[in-house]
Amino acid sequence: MKKIDGYWVDENNNSWHAKNCTEEQSVKYSESLVDCINCVDCTRCRGCIGCTSCVNCVYCRYCTTCKTCANCIGCVNCKDCASCEGCRDCKNCAICVDCRDCQRLKRSFRLCRNDFQ
Repeated sequence: MKKIDGYWVDENNNSWHAKNCTEEQSVKYSESLVDCINCVDCTRCRGCIGCTSCVNCVYCRYCTTCKTCANCIGCVNCKDCASCEGCRDCKNCAICVDCRDCQRLKRSFRLCRNDFQ
């Protein structure tokens, strides 16, 4: 873990703002992002694999190959999400594409492709 421009940065270029967490916390958060790259301020996630450029995700669980997600809270079993924004309390997501304002989708949808926007 290195401190670069006010961020703690791991070997995959995932980063955490140094004002918000310590180096020790950043190391712990980094361990939950397996092969994820360029994610920023993702915390308390568990078992996320291959995510890219996610921002401010919290409590995500077992997400796979998500791309550019932002502000996700409580996602579970996400897979292949892309361009998510403002997600909250997601469950059993799969094959999501171009999601927006997911908090309106309170139930679990297996195939979310903007059908519910």
